[in-house]
Amino acid sequence: MMNQAGNLLRQSLIVCLLSILLTTGAYAQTSARSSEYSTFDATVFGGIQWFDLLRDTPSHSFVDGPFFGLRLTQDFSRHVALEETLAYGINNVSLNVAQPYPVKTVGAGVRNYQLSVGPVFHFTPRQARVRPFVRVAAGATWYDPTDEAADMFRAPANRYLQGTPFRMRYGPAGFWGAGVKINASRNVGLRFDFGGMLTQTPHFALPDYPRGPGTVYVSRHRTEHVLQASAGITFRFRHRSDEVIPPPAKPEPPPPPPPPPVKIELGQITGTRDVCPGESVQASIQGSGWPSDQTPTYDWRVNGQSINQNSSTVTIPTTGQNGAQKVSVTVSAAGASATAETTFSVKVAAPPRVTMTGLPRTIQYGETVQLSATATASECCGQATITYSAAEGTVSGSTFDSKSITFDNAARDRRQTRVVKVVATATDTCGNKVTAEGEITVVLNPQARRLDDIIFPAGSARVNNCAKRLLLEELTPLLRDSPNSRVVLIGHRDDRNDGRANVQIDQTRVLNTAAVLSAGTGICPQLDLGRVSGAWVGTDQATPPRASVCGTSTNVRERRGQAVGQNDTRAMFRRVEVWFVPEGAELPANLQSATPVPAASVKPLGCPK
Repeated sequence: MMNQAGNLLRQSLIVCLLSILLTTGAYAQTSARSSEYSTFDATVFGGIQWFDLLRDTPSHSFVDGPFFGLRLTQDFSRHVALEETLAYGINNVSLNVAQPYPVKTVGAGVRNYQLSVGPVFHFTPRQARVRPFVRVAAGATWYDPTDEAADMFRAPANRYLQGTPFRMRYGPAGFWGAGVKINASRNVGLRFDFGGMLTQTPHFALPDYPRGPGTVYVSRHRTEHVLQASAGITFRFRHRSDEVIPPPAKPEPPPPPPPPPVKIELGQITGTRDVCPGESVQASIQGSGWPSDQTPTYDWRVNGQSINQNSSTVTIPTTGQNGAQKVSVTVSAAGASATAETTFSVKVAAPPRVTMTGLPRTIQYGETVQLSATATASECCGQATITYSAAEGTVSGSTFDSKSITFDNAARDRRQTRVVKVVATATDTCGNKVTAEGEITVVLNPQARRLDDIIFPAGSARVNNCAKRLLLEELTPLLRDSPNSRVVLIGHRDDRNDGRANVQIDQTRVLNTAAVLSAGTGICPQLDLGRVSGAWVGTDQATPPRASVCGTSTNVRERRGQAVGQNDTRAMFRRVEVWFVPEGAELPANLQSATPVPAASVKPLGCPK
């Protein structure tokens, strides 16, 4: 098998090298056809995978089979590209059964998923129609048994499997290959690949050596050598071109207009200025060039409309006007004329413009915010002043204070928000008022909530029935309704329990409590242990005991010796504090030392009886 694999590998490499040499010669004929190329390609491909070509895994063998996938290629330079590949392969596995046994092998359905990233080196540039290439990549491979294969290993009838688990395994992988791309058209091409993959042998959680006749196993620290051949269709995107397109020629400038007759010469119109509505403007014009025995006429116009004043100096009305005003005067005499123009502006007496800045914004309850707004008054109404107000909370000057906002104190186990509308009012010297609004979201984070303590009989770490009722009927619904919440358990012991057997009883009480919450069997729910933290503080009673429904008064039936008597005044010190911590809540200072409970110590406890 090794010789056959080596021969096949050498033949495949020779075919790839010949393809590269032949297609490189074709570049001179194809590269000049177009300067356009694509910088992003997506290839859908399918092909065959051959496993065990350099077999060093005597415990099993994979069956050759098809694989399919998608390649994404980014051509960021003339010959080098980056490529990502996602592939799915169908390669069942044959497992050897330890002898002597009637069955020698057992087959199981297996799928493999491949994800890789690496460079591609092309022998021709991006404009070529035929592009031979080589590639290398690194990534990961998942070997995933089918549901039928996993069920087969769990079936009691398959004695040789002995209830062995058969699960997904993944690990690093290396990839290599060569091939050729054929750009059939601007948007579509063909691609042919031949290459290989090297991965760790997946052990599927099976033993690494035979456990006796009739057992299956997978040898550890082995490798899988795979050859792959595929063909695909490439879709080409993001087209570019290296052609330099010359800029369009500048049009010839138009010929200059003919000069006006210069028989009457006029100076500049004087006296105009920017004014507010209602103010008067005195405009004058000085001219020469007409015969001394002639009296010129003056045609004054504002925005093209005559003002019917025939004089070298006129009064221009501004009432009811605003914005730019174009003033012109045409002076005529003895059949000749000349025109002069100027402009002035009638300022706007409009309300101010106001804009709030820095909003919307989110703050924590109790914080303050400096409100900020800018106001622009019109030219004729002076500077605008700004005042601030809010629908809730208080505003002093420009400072918004959230301390007086009311929240629902009965719902402190969840995050609460209040959206407060803030208003900035700008007032100008003309009495105009304009407002701008913004929003401030005030957030009240939840608080950690302490439930009643769990009380234990003297010398006992068992969670009795009444304590289970608190955990299952009060704590568990809170955790279920808030999927991202947590629970913190703090264990205590009575300072009179000083024997060697009681040194770790506070820790044991916490672990038993965590087992009730997480076992997932019997009456115990299946809480993720990742949501449970704990600490055991020995005889430290710095936090006062909390009245418990499982104290001296309860109607819950208990096993013998597990009830807490009415006269047991020390029972309050044999306890576990129970804290419900909603998502987003900060831990109180006395809970900062809590760490995740050790799953290896909790899971073997199961659902405590």
